Amino acid sequence: MSGNLDQLFLEKLLFHTRWVKTLAKEGQQMQVEDINLSNHDFSGINLSQAIMPGVIFDNCNLEDADLYATNLASASFHHAKINRATISKANLDYSILDNADLVQANLMRTTFFEASLVNANVSQANLKKALFIEANLEGTIFVECDLEMADFNKSILKDTDFSGANLIHADFSETVLSNCKFTKAKYNENTKWPDNFEPSAHGLIKV
Repeated sequence: MSGNLDQLFLEKLLFHTRWVKTLAKEGQQMQVEDINLSNHDFSGINLSQAIMPGVIFDNCNLEDADLYATNLASASFHHAKINRATISKANLDYSILDNADLVQANLMRTTFFEASLVNANVSQANLKKALFIEANLEGTIFVECDLEMADFNKSILKDTDFSGANLIHADFSETVLSNCKFTKAKYNENTKWPDNFEPSAHGLIKV
């Protein structure tokens, strides 16, 4: 970590690290809200199962971080680098990840209710069973992502790139697809599409 961080947060981080390593037998679970941690290097940090709603991580480096099952509702990640991070089963509802990089991140079963990922790069990420209900995914890059059983209902899908993605069992039934790319994306008979959407006309491959 670099820069000047609040001493109280650093103490909480030490307690949380101990809490994680001892399986909650020692230390204390991280619980902070609405604090500004922007412009810091948190690469490789372990904040798994932390409770951090509303925390600001703008312009942070969170590459290879462990955020498993972390509560990050309403958190902000503008321009953050979160490549290869573990964020599975996390709560990212109402969060802002505009222009963030999440390449090869593990986001399996993570929720993004009303979240914003405008122009975010989520290429090659694991997003199995992720929930993007009413999310803003304009310009989001999902190239070669695993989106099996992901739910996109009522999300904004404009200029979104799903090229090469796994869309088996994914649900797009209540979305409007505007200028989205699906070249060589895979789907099956259980993938749900909006009315009048013809997969073969968009370069999708049925498996």
